[in-house]
Amino acid sequence: MNTFILKLPTEGDRDSNRMPPPKQGNFEDNDFYIFITSVLDTLDLYHNQDINAGVAITVLKGLSRDYPVQFELVEVAKRGENLFKLGFKVFGAASHFQLQQEYYARYEQTLHFYDQRN
Repeated sequence: MNTFILKLPTEGDRDSNRMPPPKQGNFEDNDFYIFITSVLDTLDLYHNQDINAGVAITVLKGLSRDYPVQFELVEVAKRGENLFKLGFKVFGAASHFQLQQEYYARYEQTLHFYDQRN
């Protein structure tokens, strides 16, 4: 039988499973709640080509009408040559997965019609 040790506990370590290990890094009252809520409340939308801002806004307005949510833009980022990320804080109760899937479907459909007009 083989034995594997993934982590050797050190004496005096207040929590040997703590990750990351900074000893002084504690959350103050409500800090963890604020941190995790901001992560969970953010909807990230990725585009592999240039973003058509007009189409994106149209789709988001439609989602706001069809779902009990409002969006606040909190991040616009470019990653590499062709990857764009839009981050939105979502106010309201709706599945982020469902919003994301619906956004992409509507974006592609609306972009198709937009391209035909030009």
